[in-house]
Amino acid sequence: MEQEILSKMEAAISVMQRYIEQGHSLSCAYSGGKDSTCTLVLMLEAITHHVQSADTTIENPIIANFLHSVLDELQLHIEASVLPVQVHVTTPSLASQFVVSTIGRGTLVRIPENGVRDGRRTRACADYVARQV
Repeated sequence: MEQEILSKMEAAISVMQRYIEQGHSLSCAYSGGKDSTCTLVLMLEAITHHVQSADTTIENPIIANFLHSVLDELQLHIEASVLPVQVHVTTPSLASQFVVSTIGRGTLVRIPENGVRDGRRTRACADYVARQV
């Protein structure tokens, strides 16, 4: 099983390196979740050029703090390794920040238990951000 995973990782890195060799730059949209973390690590192995993250400021503060700590560690690694990588973090307006959203508008803090609408699981953060843009 471990060899199969390593094989898939090497294949993904190889594909990304071919794109770089063809003159393309790679970009990783990083949210701090397991999927984007895996993608980010694989792209760094292939020498990523850009990592972008959107700090929605409406995320649970514990998750937001984790995201920023990972991005800070990533920046230190990039600088120490002299990698040709840039990290960009975007944020929405003050009106969309966590405190304004939860206290000012009475929006519930996002947890798995309140991610259901009309009997179906939803991705409230994706839906909410999409409506705010």
